[in-house]
Amino acid sequence: QNVALHASVLEEQKKKGDVPATALRPRIPVTLFYKKEKFRRDGSMPLLLNGYGSYGISEEPTWSNLNTLYADLGFMVATAHIRGGGDLGEPWYQAAKFLTKKRTFLDFIAVAEALAGPAPVGGGDEAAVGGYTSVGNVAIVGGSAGGMLGGA
Repeated sequence: QNVALHASVLEEQKKKGDVPATALRPRIPVTLFYKKEKFRRDGSMPLLLNGYGSYGISEEPTWSNLNTLYADLGFMVATAHIRGGGDLGEPWYQAAKFLTKKRTFLDFIAVAEALAGPAPVGGGDEAAVGGYTSVGNVAIVGGSAGGMLGGA
């Protein structure tokens, strides 16, 4: 599936090549937190998706009583480490600044779509995405720049 991007972004892609930080569909790291006893990979779990993706700031996994409450209620809590943040270094941050800021939002959407997609067939690949939640079961949250991300 091709993502519609501004001509300037496509031109930049041609100049730089298809490196992970500037790829049209990069592999975006996601931290998942859930209660083991409530885990289901049948698309029925509610998902709380968090993101930031600005100023080169990394979203490191930290303990949160609120996230624990959500997990106790049966939610999967996910943090998308999207471009614009510093999670994968300076190129990851630089890949979603100024004229390419749209990548931050596209990455966030891509993570939600992937987690709500179909579960992998055969169940052999634990790293494969999909089957965690479904469309209509996704809630998003973010503060500061993450609030702009959720509002967009």
